[in-house]
Amino acid sequence: MARFMLPILLCLSFTSCGLDNSYYLMRNYEKDAELTTSIGSPMLETTVEFRNNVYKTVRASTKSELIYSGKAGSVIKVVYREYSNDYARPAFSQELQYDLSETKTLKFRKTTIQVIAATNQEITFKVLDSPSLRFKQGRLTDQDEELLKQN
Repeated sequence: MARFMLPILLCLSFTSCGLDNSYYLMRNYEKDAELTTSIGSPMLETTVEFRNNVYKTVRASTKSELIYSGKAGSVIKVVYREYSNDYARPAFSQELQYDLSETKTLKFRKTTIQVIAATNQEITFKVLDSPSLRFKQGRLTDQDEELLKQN
């Protein structure tokens, strides 16, 4: 009986190694850090990847970004885009406009940004709050993964 158990245990240990999957979070910003970006470039970029840690492969990814589109008078334009596995999702694209004469604080999808300066060429801003700031960059813990699935 023991002679048969050893090969079975070895097979199970090797097959379970391929099941080591985790979520990873990357972003190009931190809270209250002053950032400057030029027109056509992402202001904020957040990527969540579902990776297999054994084979070092990305099984799925979601990327969202806010892209600065310029300024006309006191109105700035920003484009929101979302990608799934590196493909743009047409239904998840939106053009936004904010009038800076009313407020310098922008809000979009639970993210709050304070505009410091904006021209038709570049924008300087700070991220005051964002859901992704609740997580450390890199591999997420099991509790983080559960929160991420709920949002």
